[in-house]
Amino acid sequence: MSVLIAQQVTQRYADQTVLSGVCLNLGRGAHVGLIGPNGAGKTTLLNVLAGAVRADEGDVHVVGRATLGYLTQTSGLHSTLTLYEELRSTFKPLLALERQMKRLEPQLSTGGGALLQRYDGLRYAFETGGGYSYDSRIHAVLKGLQFSTEQAQQPLDQLSGGQAARAALAKLLLQQPDVLLLDEPTNHLDLEALAWLEEYLQRWKGAYIISSHDRLLLDRLVDSIWALEQGRLDTFTGNYTAYVAQHEEALRHRWEAYYEQQATIRKSEDFIRRNHYDKKTAAQAQARRRALEKIEPVERPVKERELAFEIAFPRACGRRVLRLQGVDIGYPSANGERDDALFHVEHAVINRGQRVALIGPNGSGKTSLLKTLIGQIPPLAGKVEWGHAVAYAYFSQIGWDCERERTLVEVLSEEPGWTISKARSLLGQFLFSGEEAFKKLEQLSGGERSRVALAHLAQLGGNVLLLDEPTNHLDIPARETLERVLLAYPGTVLMVSHDRFFVQKLATHIWEIRDQALHVYAGDYRFYRRRQDDLVSEAVRPTVERKAAEETKGKLSPGKLLRLRQRQRAKLEREEADIASKIQELDQTLAGVETGLEQAGYDQNLDKIQQLHGDYERLKHLQETLYTRWEQVAQQLEAV
Repeated sequence: MSVLIAQQVTQRYADQTVLSGVCLNLGRGAHVGLIGPNGAGKTTLLNVLAGAVRADEGDVHVVGRATLGYLTQTSGLHSTLTLYEELRSTFKPLLALERQMKRLEPQLSTGGGALLQRYDGLRYAFETGGGYSYDSRIHAVLKGLQFSTEQAQQPLDQLSGGQAARAALAKLLLQQPDVLLLDEPTNHLDLEALAWLEEYLQRWKGAYIISSHDRLLLDRLVDSIWALEQGRLDTFTGNYTAYVAQHEEALRHRWEAYYEQQATIRKSEDFIRRNHYDKKTAAQAQARRRALEKIEPVERPVKERELAFEIAFPRACGRRVLRLQGVDIGYPSANGERDDALFHVEHAVINRGQRVALIGPNGSGKTSLLKTLIGQIPPLAGKVEWGHAVAYAYFSQIGWDCERERTLVEVLSEEPGWTISKARSLLGQFLFSGEEAFKKLEQLSGGERSRVALAHLAQLGGNVLLLDEPTNHLDIPARETLERVLLAYPGTVLMVSHDRFFVQKLATHIWEIRDQALHVYAGDYRFYRRRQDDLVSEAVRPTVERKAAEETKGKLSPGKLLRLRQRQRAKLEREEADIASKIQELDQTLAGVETGLEQAGYDQNLDKIQQLHGDYERLKHLQETLYTRWEQVAQQLEAV
């Protein structure tokens, strides 16, 4: 059953057609990834679907009483309320019931049966509507999106832009609309918050459309891909990896169809040219001409422009590139009191040719470490030692904020030996052609600023690259190009990134900032994840096994320990099967309640709607409880 339908949607801006006859059908519970190059019109399409913009042509229909929730890239909550108060306001109907109950409670001891009956009705509606769980849901979302207890009590207008954006996401998730429209929801999320959101959306029973450049997220969350390119929307079944294979195959067929038609046209034109003067064959030539005029032309596939560059590499440096010994990273105290370090590095080394990914929560000090390495801020303690003949180049998240009036050509032609002509040629490799080279920095979009910063990085070159979020604002084709460039680059890389696919493809080593210390992993991202899973498994090892291991350490034979594990595993497998059966039954019951709610809505039967809505909320709460326990059992099984 559909919840959102669009028919022949066309949208133009000035003389540019952004959407051209777009048709789509979003099914109930469908999980869709919306992709396309920067500027393809993804945000425009979401604006039209959400009703924020009316299309020039075509129609959008929200089926029945389905509710839509829309997270824009620039959305952020602004209010004098605290973050917790704002999220709590999501549950206004429950709060109203709660206030009514509290007003009646002092009268219950002296009131009659009618008062008790009214109170019981309120309490039942409050309980079945999730009144005893809404507070825990708020705290779960706050924790998952990396808000501290102190931040939850801050007024919204005191939060940073990134925090306000995460607050908007938190409120949207708590509202639980039937359809989520998410435009780059992973912006401002660190790896831990991203993993939490991914897990949360995996359990989401409603429909959603996610516009994202995060390929790993698209692989794990969506069951279909909508690819927007040159105003046209194409649909592919499966996740992002499945889309790549299907898209390549579809493109191959389009080229084959185009070349086949071109060959047919050339053959017919040659026949006409040779035979239209000959009386014996003139009729055939005329028939061929009429047939040609009726041919529906196959459009030549247009390949989007892609970045094409390499990073200058002057010379190799010594084997040891960088060593940190007893280093405290942070900022000196303004009032002269004791400095508070963001984190401590006991010992860390980077050798030539390694690609190190620096990861950690937002605010943990990743950018501060890079600034310490290039000398912008001094270490609070310890030694930072660069190796022999190191020449580093630094890619900054912020780049040129104080030079907004300068043009792209001015920025790139100031380097020694670089003329305006040479700078324009370099800009062309980064998709800035013609007069675009004379744009001012303040006129650039986020993606364009990232491309200019990459151009400057390629221009400077070096044998060590320090990259602070190089994929920010880049679309998927640009990220893939950057990956190829860095894989071919012969030097050393230290990079900060929240793009797990990017890190997984490039990193040979992982540095993680956790608990105010730097932890070094001598392996790639998969190795790091395995180590993290081992820590989680250890934390959730079944109590029986852990207790037995502690009490009988050194006493149990391997055979007895094996039998103990087998018994524990059998018990967990029985529980897992039982939970799976209950979830299946519950899904069927929920489907029946949803059907009843739809019918009651059509009949405008308010009493039935209220009753079924209470049943629905109670069943959903039970479902969440079962899923939580199911995941715990699965983790325990893996540990055994």
